[in-house]
Amino acid sequence: MLNVKDYGAIGDGVTDNSAAIQAALSTGQHVLIPTGDYLINNPLTFTQPGQMISGDGRTQSRLLINPTFNLASQGVLIFACGEEGPQLENFGMVFAQPDTGDWSQLIQYPVAIYAVNIPRFTLSSLKITKAINGIDMTGNSGGAFIELLEMSAFGTGITIDGSLDTVRVNQFHFWCFDMTQGQTGIFFGVARAMDVGRVDSLVLHEFLNISSLGLNLRSGATGDPWVYMSDSGFDTFNGIRMSAGSLQVANSYITLANTPTLRGVHQTGGNLQFTNCYFTSSQTQPFMLMENMTGGALQIDNCFFNCASSAQFSVGGNMSNNSIQVSNCKFQAQTNAFQLLSAAPGTNKIHMSNNIIETAPIPYSQPIVLVTGSNRVYMTGNRVNDGSGTFIYITDDSPNWISGNIGEGWTYVFPTVKNGFYSNNLW
Repeated sequence: MLNVKDYGAIGDGVTDNSAAIQAALSTGQHVLIPTGDYLINNPLTFTQPGQMISGDGRTQSRLLINPTFNLASQGVLIFACGEEGPQLENFGMVFAQPDTGDWSQLIQYPVAIYAVNIPRFTLSSLKITKAINGIDMTGNSGGAFIELLEMSAFGTGITIDGSLDTVRVNQFHFWCFDMTQGQTGIFFGVARAMDVGRVDSLVLHEFLNISSLGLNLRSGATGDPWVYMSDSGFDTFNGIRMSAGSLQVANSYITLANTPTLRGVHQTGGNLQFTNCYFTSSQTQPFMLMENMTGGALQIDNCFFNCASSAQFSVGGNMSNNSIQVSNCKFQAQTNAFQLLSAAPGTNKIHMSNNIIETAPIPYSQPIVLVTGSNRVYMTGNRVNDGSGTFIYITDDSPNWISGNIGEGWTYVFPTVKNGFYSNNLW
């Protein structure tokens, strides 16, 4: 293992170490960055496949990037080695930024790690703070493995688009690390942890997002994302935005503060499934949102919701053939303005079965389930606590099947002309 100090590097936080560290890297051997703060003014390029770079810890061995850095560079660390990519572990990268709440005053650094078209790189136990963007792994970054990554970035933490193989991300924590109060205002306003286009399989495990947006899924240049996520959390702020692809989420949670206006899930396309998840919201805006869909589907099974007012599932009006399925879930209402589902006129397929809605013994101001227009509804085996108000309100017959629901003390409103089945409901 080569020590960068043997090549003239000085970890005093003042000396430019770009040339010294690059000289060590250019040997292609395993390089050690020992404890210290190493200022670099020019990018460090990795040209040897599989090269290892290690530090003494992500808060002990740190690369400092100041306004003196070459802002015209592709990145701070540039992977240019082909397959397999470098193996980086146990060091940090700290970007100097002014104490400001104004985006235009930030130093527009290049991306911290430029890993475009580099498969099978490994990042382990790194800490990247106050970057503009964290990791650019567009192109084929298939086989990449990222674990124990702490990051704060004002733009996007990780960008993926074009991966032809599985990408694994374990224990990625995206938060306002090392930021001042002014900087956090920018961070919580615009930053997003992950922006994902084409990836043939992205496996997320123990991902924690505390930022403006956790996960953005979209169509990429060559295809859509396929994502599997478990044991992860979206804390306080916007959770997931999805317009394409497939996402399966298990054993995870989403929590929302009461202000500003936030969305747990904003889905406009793709197929999304939650299993054994926890949701809590103090929002008065729709928590789960489906609108302008083009053939997508939302499935919720065996989940727990603790919710305030407004619709937890808001199904937007459209002329597409979408489906929403909610089964075996438990809902706890925080206020008398609570609503489980609101569906605007459209042709969606809505299935709700075996759900429990826990309400207080007070009048409720809006229907627990409201479906307007020609949406087709199947509801059976749902139960609301004894109370008063409207349980199920269906304006049009598509036809629908509404049977076996229990709401003692509640009323039901069904279409006058019925071709569907509206029977065996208790109130």
